[in-house]
Amino acid sequence: MIHIFAVGKVKEKWIREGCAEYSKRLKNVQIGEIKDYGKEKEGVFFLEKIRKAKGTVVALHETGKTMNSLSFAAWLKKQDDITFLIGSADGLASSVLKEVYMQLRLSDLTFPHERARLLFLEQLYRAQCINQGKTYHR
Repeated sequence: MIHIFAVGKVKEKWIREGCAEYSKRLKNVQIGEIKDYGKEKEGVFFLEKIRKAKGTVVALHETGKTMNSLSFAAWLKKQDDITFLIGSADGLASSVLKEVYMQLRLSDLTFPHERARLLFLEQLYRAQCINQGKTYHR
C-alpha cells in the first residue's frame, strides 16, 4: 500500500484533474490532505503519521536523494507499505525530516507544491507501469 499525505487542497483545476486521473490509474494508493497550518503545526500532524506508519516513510524534499524512473521503480517494488509526505510551499519541519527513512527529491528544478504532487503521482504511475512491464515508460 502507498500512502501520500500532502498539505493543502489543489486549487488549480487542471492539476486537480491530472491528480484525479493518475489516482484512478494507480493501484493501492491512498491520498490524504491536511490543512495548511504552517510548517510547525503541520509537523505535529506529520509526526503522528510517521509514528502510525507500518512501513517506510519518505519525505519529498528539495535536498533529498534523486533517482531516475527505473531506479525509483526498482526501489518501490521492494517496499511493502510506504508513506510519502509532501509539505506546503514552505516545506516540511526539521522535526519531520529527522524522523523519516529517506528524503526524496523530484528534480533539481523547483516546482510549486501542487505541481509537485501531480508530478509525483505521474512518477508513481510510471513506476507501476515499469514494474508491470507496460509500455508507458519509453
